[in-house]
Amino acid sequence: MSAARNEPAGPESDGTIAPRPAVTRAVAGYLILALILTSVGHGVGAAVPAWIPGACGWLAALLLVRASSLVQRLQAVAMIGIGAAVLAWSTRHAPAAAPLADAISMNQAIMAMIAAVGFVRLVSRSGVHTGEALPVGRRALAQTMLGTTLFGAVINVSAMVIVGDRISRAGTLTRLQALAMSRAFASTALWSPFFAVMVIAVVYSGGARLPVLIAAGVPLALVSLGYTLSELGRAPEAAGFEGYPIHGRALVLPASLAALMLIVHALAPAIAIATLIAMLAPLLTLAIGLVRHGRRFAAMLDAYVRHELPRMGGEIVLFSAAGVLAVGLAHAAQASRLLPPFAAFGPLQAVLVVFSIALSCVAGLHPLVGIAAWSAVLLPLGSQPDLLGVTFLVSGSIGVCVSPFSGLHLFLQGRYGIPSHHFTVWNARYGIVMLAAAVPVLYAVDYATR
Repeated sequence: MSAARNEPAGPESDGTIAPRPAVTRAVAGYLILALILTSVGHGVGAAVPAWIPGACGWLAALLLVRASSLVQRLQAVAMIGIGAAVLAWSTRHAPAAAPLADAISMNQAIMAMIAAVGFVRLVSRSGVHTGEALPVGRRALAQTMLGTTLFGAVINVSAMVIVGDRISRAGTLTRLQALAMSRAFASTALWSPFFAVMVIAVVYSGGARLPVLIAAGVPLALVSLGYTLSELGRAPEAAGFEGYPIHGRALVLPASLAALMLIVHALAPAIAIATLIAMLAPLLTLAIGLVRHGRRFAAMLDAYVRHELPRMGGEIVLFSAAGVLAVGLAHAAQASRLLPPFAAFGPLQAVLVVFSIALSCVAGLHPLVGIAAWSAVLLPLGSQPDLLGVTFLVSGSIGVCVSPFSGLHLFLQGRYGIPSHHFTVWNARYGIVMLAAAVPVLYAVDYATR
């Protein structure tokens, strides 16, 4: 997730020639669209090799790299550098163990899913009535978290825009408003199949089962929401908290998309979750958009592809780079035959992995960096995919909240002017609580899936 960036339009010659940055972004937008289409084609069994959507993602990343943040670029360079170095080393020592195609295509399904979910914002309705007064008080705090959670479950970061812009004053948020939104959004990653963290957990664990991930994530999400409501509700300023007015009609689209995905998954369980989402989100958007807007919807889609899809340049850059790191580390470990740090992977090791990734996030790394590195180390052990998947799911959710450079916090800084490093301090105790809550869940998953 990356903060929206608005580039100046610049002067146009005769009003007919688009400025060069706009052309570059439009090309990148259509490359991301090609990534979605070809990734779905590969995922449903069509004769589309995985490197094609991967190449579309890489080309888009190259065009959009300047639009990503400095932190994202530095982390991407580090991941590519390390990954390329170990790939070169493993190629020298075991030529058959370092396929370039794997590095190109590693995260294409995740990138396609993130891009595809964004289309839903074209037809999403918040249900807020124009001119409606904002609710005030502790109940409004709960409403705001509920709205952020339910919208975010399907339309991801767009939910932060819908809720944040409605409750902000003079373009900024209070500390309580920002914390309520950020923690509710991060908790959604623990149970929503439409979040990148969920799909990352499936891919990097070697095939964790979605029902197990959701079953483990739901109680942790409830702990997250309950603790946040309790902590923020006791604050003196909670009595004057201005929150988000949520209505029933706003829940129709998230519920419809979730139900549709579950039905299709039951009918075609062989299709990966990321592929299902990348296919169904645009199709549902297209169906609703044509009913509401008719032929005008084609122009809306074109504008979205040219102007909105390029705004996910930060994610495209990070995921492309992480693919190189993950494949490089995996093949270097295979070529070197080095022993992993654990003789076996169980709940104690899972707790240590979650703790190490959380610490790396506090230091400024993206959660994906730690997940990719640990995946390369642990998969050769034949680790339980379900336990490893829950480990990565928990790591991603906690990491987003404690990292000063997570996409979530950079977004809040860019849009509402809240320094991102404040969240690391504000969420320190929350992170400890969530780490403690994760321990019994990891042991339960290990017991239930053996």
